[in-house]
This record gives sequence, structure tokens and C-alpha cells, in this order.
Amino acid sequence: MAKHYWEKTYHFTSHYDVPFRYVCGHCGREVSGVRKVERNYDYCKTAPFDRGASDQGRNNPKLALTEVEEKQGDAKAEALLKKELAFYKTEVGKGRYDVFLKQHSKCPFCQNVQRWAYPLKKCWIEILFGAAATPLGAYFLYRIIAGFRGTAALDDTTFPLLVIGGAMFLVLGPSALVTGILELRKRNAMKDQPDQVPEVRFPG
Repeated sequence: MAKHYWEKTYHFTSHYDVPFRYVCGHCGREVSGVRKVERNYDYCKTAPFDRGASDQGRNNPKLALTEVEEKQGDAKAEALLKKELAFYKTEVGKGRYDVFLKQHSKCPFCQNVQRWAYPLKKCWIEILFGAAATPLGAYFLYRIIAGFRGTAALDDTTFPLLVIGGAMFLVLGPSALVTGILELRKRNAMKDQPDQVPEVRFPG
């Protein structure tokens, strides 16, 4: 006979407000604020179904959190938050400010996007990847067409690899190439802006 259980989900949240500031490269005014980082942890508690209990369902006293469970839930939410903050701190340390501050990259005073929102290294990586992947995808497509025409040998192992590789590179290649070029053009259009990178104060 199947057993039935009451269950109740508890939500634990941990957040941290990370202060940041930068000087707008266009109007020269200081921009400051906080970027809220939040992580959630859900804990589902169950209790055996008791048909004769006077207080059933989600109000079943057996579903109440113990002090230990509450501390564990808070600790797990805090651990998830620390992990995410560590990731952002690493990205900022590498100069990838857009990963953490993309939604704050437009100056609230002059409405100009900052140059650091379009990292030069990332732009060139996308362009180089696209430039390499696109002709490779085209070559795979050529091999497939040649196989159907009988001018090239295709076996049961080679054909699926060519199809998958061709489709992947012909989609990712041009997409990365166009994205990289557009972001590079946007960054170059901001030649009047010096690279005044943000100051971000992470905990610890």
C-alpha cells in the first residue's frame, strides 16, 4: 500500500548589496549605487499522513521547522550566495565588468553607455571564433553535398559528425562573428570616452 505524506516547502533567501562607483567617461560625473546579489534555497519537509490528526495539511505541527533545520537552510542559502559573489569577483578581477554591472552601464545623467560595458578582449574572441567556425561549417556542408553527389565517400560514422558539426558551426560561427563586430563597433564609437573602469567593493 502506497504511503502518503504531507509536505511543506520553506524558502530561504540570502542577499548582499555590493557597492560600486565609476566616473562616466562621457560627462565626467560620478555614478554610484549598489548591485543586489540574491540567492534562494528551497527546503521541502515531509510528515507521514495522519487521517486522524486534528491539524492536518500544511499546518501539521510535524511540518514545523526545527531550529537546526532553520539554521541549515540559512547556511545553505548563504553558501550559494558566497559562491555567486566569488564568481562575480573573479570576473571583475579579470576586467569583465559587464558581467556584473551590465544593467548599470548606462550613465543616469547623460544616458551614455560606458566603454567598459563592451570588453575589447571579449569582442575579439567572438570575432576570431566566428571567423574560424564559419568556414569550418561551410567545409562540413561541402563534404555532405559532395557525399550525396558521389564525389566524396561518406560512411555511417562520418556522416552524423559532419551534419552535427556543420549545423553547429554554421549557427554559432556567424552569430559570434556578427555579435563581436557589433560590440566592437559600439565600443569604437565611444572614442571620446576614456576607459574609466568601475570600483566594486565585494565583501571580504
